[in-house]
Amino acid sequence: MNEKVLQDGCASGSPHVVRPPTREVLAVAQALDDAIAIMFREIERMQKGGATKGELADAQNYYAGSYPIRFSSNQGKLYEAMNIELYQLGMDWVDKYPGRIRALTLDDINRAARDRLHPGQYVMVVMGNAVKEDLGLTDVEWIE
Repeated sequence: MNEKVLQDGCASGSPHVVRPPTREVLAVAQALDDAIAIMFREIERMQKGGATKGELADAQNYYAGSYPIRFSSNQGKLYEAMNIELYQLGMDWVDKYPGRIRALTLDDINRAARDRLHPGQYVMVVMGNAVKEDLGLTDVEWIE
């Protein structure tokens, strides 16, 4: 699995793992506040400044290149078939997907980031043995 390990100046030195394409961030409990801070900084950076050509190329290579791997298990085949049906993507989606990913431009990506990322307006789900104080956040609603 392709994972990006972030060690962006974390005081604890513990890595934080971002697993595309699910946009999930996994962090050890001791570094949860660091992981959240890194995630928020990255969202703000993308919204304000956008991606670079290198970041776009890396993302395109990952998403287009790894797409066939999604079909390597029965579970993956089922998941992709369900998505194709649910979103009415058409029977040729499997063939069209890599080309559509590679056709995205830097302007497309940066426009989407400006329009759809809204720093400060998040819904976050934290699962596990975390308590509010572990998050390092203020001014949040905590639902148990």
